[in-house]
Amino acid sequence: MKTTTLLKAVFITAVFISLSSCGTSASDDAIGGKGTGSSSSSIGGSYHIISMMSDINVDLNNDGFTSNDLLTEIDPSFFDPKNPELTIKPVIYNSQVEEIMTFVLPHSNVISNAPGAGSVKFTRNGLGFVYNFDENTQTININNGSQTPGTTGVMESVIISGKNMLQAVFQKDYYDFSTKKWQLLTITCTYRKV
Repeated sequence: MKTTTLLKAVFITAVFISLSSCGTSASDDAIGGKGTGSSSSSIGGSYHIISMMSDINVDLNNDGFTSNDLLTEIDPSFFDPKNPELTIKPVIYNSQVEEIMTFVLPHSNVISNAPGAGSVKFTRNGLGFVYNFDENTQTININNGSQTPGTTGVMESVIISGKNMLQAVFQKDYYDFSTKKWQLLTITCTYRKV
């Protein structure tokens, strides 16, 4: 299966997911436990982001303050409780079932009238990955293809970080108003299952 074709299919899935409300059963006791999640793997379901930390301090919202806590730099309305930032479920593609992780990251749309001035609007940007989960070792392997960091972002790793929790590391470009240029950030996101 071609990576480009798969990524297009995953992107369409991400758009569908962002437009619909998803949830999982409260009977899922733990990430590694057997529950009634919406995936054939026990980590399946919907997750909300609870932490988004950058490797450097940036000013993403042009308020004059820098921080490495990106949740304070991104408009809170981006994080809609009805739309999860991570969905893990099987998708039928070319008549076969693929286990897919779809992450939704904020994307910077900078509106500028003059150098140093301007504002930003954050929109939802979907990233999808085929994954394998080993129940015995509790490890997640991502098929990252041949992506390169940039405006859409690229996945470095995803791990189980506790009960009903996952942690993912991305590289993605964001416009930093303090330096007045695009910065490639390494971002560690923590997700909690809903």
